[in-house]
Amino acid sequence: MRPHLRRFLVLAVLLTGALASAAGPRVVAVGDVHGDYDAVVAILQKAGLIDSGSHWIGGNAVLVQTGDLLDRGPRSRDVLDLFMALEAEAPRSGGRVVVLLGNHEVMNLMADLRYVPLQEFAQFVSPRSEKLRQSAYSDYLHWRQSRKKAGAELPPELSREAWMERHPAGYFEHRQLFAANGKYGRWLRKRPALFVLTGTAFVHAGFGPEVASQPLEAVDRKIHEEIAAFDRDSRLLAEAKITVPSPTWEELFTSLDSEIRRRVATSEKSSDPTAAALAELSQFSRWLSVSPEGPLWYRGYDHLSDAEGSQLLATFLKTHSLQHVVAGHTPQSKHEIRSRFAGGVFQIDTGMLSSFYPGGQPSALEISDGHFTAIYQDHRVVLLPAPGKETSFAGVRADEWRFGGGSAASDPSPPAHFLTYTFVGPDKKPLPFKDDEEILEFLKTANIVETRNTSTGTTDTKRVTLEKDGVRAHAVFRTIDLEKPVGGAGALTDPMFRDSYIMEPPAYELSKYLGIPYVPPAVLRTIHNEKGSLQLWIENAMDEEKRKKTGAVSPDPSRWNHFIHTMHVWDNLVCNSDRNMGNVLIDPLWNVWYINHTRAFWRHHDLINQNQIQKVERHLWERIQAMNEAEVRPKLSPFLRKDEIDALFKRRQTLINYVQKLIRQKGEKNVLYTYIPPVIEMLPAK
Repeated sequence: MRPHLRRFLVLAVLLTGALASAAGPRVVAVGDVHGDYDAVVAILQKAGLIDSGSHWIGGNAVLVQTGDLLDRGPRSRDVLDLFMALEAEAPRSGGRVVVLLGNHEVMNLMADLRYVPLQEFAQFVSPRSEKLRQSAYSDYLHWRQSRKKAGAELPPELSREAWMERHPAGYFEHRQLFAANGKYGRWLRKRPALFVLTGTAFVHAGFGPEVASQPLEAVDRKIHEEIAAFDRDSRLLAEAKITVPSPTWEELFTSLDSEIRRRVATSEKSSDPTAAALAELSQFSRWLSVSPEGPLWYRGYDHLSDAEGSQLLATFLKTHSLQHVVAGHTPQSKHEIRSRFAGGVFQIDTGMLSSFYPGGQPSALEISDGHFTAIYQDHRVVLLPAPGKETSFAGVRADEWRFGGGSAASDPSPPAHFLTYTFVGPDKKPLPFKDDEEILEFLKTANIVETRNTSTGTTDTKRVTLEKDGVRAHAVFRTIDLEKPVGGAGALTDPMFRDSYIMEPPAYELSKYLGIPYVPPAVLRTIHNEKGSLQLWIENAMDEEKRKKTGAVSPDPSRWNHFIHTMHVWDNLVCNSDRNMGNVLIDPLWNVWYINHTRAFWRHHDLINQNQIQKVERHLWERIQAMNEAEVRPKLSPFLRKDEIDALFKRRQTLINYVQKLIRQKGEKNVLYTYIPPVIEMLPAK
């Protein structure tokens, strides 16, 4: 029987069983583990499922683990081995172990290794490690040569040291074991994305509005079809030498971009399998497995208001003849299992990996004879008693079973299509910088070839030509440095407002910290005995004034809106009072750049124009909420005064309060959104 058909039949049987009464075996659900082997062993022992030797003693109990065994912690391999062993042992006593796919399992299957720590790769080291690395590095060099011959544009070549650093010992053994035919990859690909038993749906994250009405078996099947498609397409591209062998997720999509650009530039039309693979992967950002509405990434159960969540969940439960949903994914701020929407949802991610989630603790949710009980190391808490009075979802107040507060949402956003912006020089060729640090070093140390005045704007600026080691680039040099009192009716007030070049580097540093890649790199520098800021020039760009005059329109309105929404949030946070049309640049790829921050970082505590803020990208929202003063101050203090940084954090809180107010008024789905850059725009029009 085919694996996906077997999954379908099992799920169909379970869905039928969901209509039965709540009576059934004892069920224990455990949320995100993230490689914390000791913690998960401790809570399984506390729940009476395993003994001191980590063997099954749970009898006919059902253990459901809701995904994210992997990443962040150093012992993910041990955790995998534990659950694989328990899955084999439990049936001998009439029990069962069900492990669900989480977003981190799928990330590993799709070679997105951003959250695999170095200690984890060390668990996979073998006597063959160095030989595998040397061979792979040789393959990398040969691959670059073949791609250059094919006319593909490539990122700068990594030095041997840099390449080895990105592919540590154990890396290739890890990839082999997570491949489709590897020990862990084969096992994980057979795990379901959701599981239903006695009226309760278990899932890693949840079911957003766009998914909630779909048949559950179709949702599970779609996730596995996408994993299979990724396996197939990445294998075809590697065999055709379009990508390196065993590429990371980043390497795969960088190669994908390069090949699409090459085919567009040469008007190449191909009907070979790689064309279909490129087309399919170009739709990656639309896949259910990375959708913020999907079962692996949804966070609405944590963020929705009681009214919104109750309505959404009531429809979902009625559609699928269910009573409850149990989900992990979003760490709870109080590190306790949280019941929401009158016991309709139980959120069980309590930050088990306490080294990553300070204050986190292991926990388990026990479902037995209609009771829902949270199990901790030193106590138990009944969250939902067995029905004695009316306790159905529809018959209980929305706040009756609510415990705890919000979440510490520190998980990554769904993986966007990987496209790193490459700055270009005056000759329109890519600059050979591997990262921002190399750009900053170039700005600080390159020779000054030419300076000339610019005629635009009111800020004292010069355009500078830089050159170092044969690399030439343009930059803008700002020297204005004024302090003056401002105020009056309808104006911001500041006893000593600054219009200064010194604001440019902290604007860049803060934007980088927040994950806003639209502020060009900037440094302080003295040129011809004049102090100022030096910022990399965006070549071949038009400003917003020119765009409006020419009537140019972005080919992707949603992407354009994302840039503008982010700009409004950014300008309010940093109190930038000079966002005129000349300070918004649009490059040939329709990236929007925020330049000229000399009039930012006022000591004013209010938002400069809060009515501009209508929507906030979810990842940026999480980063703003998580801004750590101990991390941010050292980045900004070389440039800003203490009271300017103090004002920034007061505005941050004002901004958070304002966005939370918008969410209450309009609903989360009308304020927060997830931005995933499309790849399809790079394909030739049909």
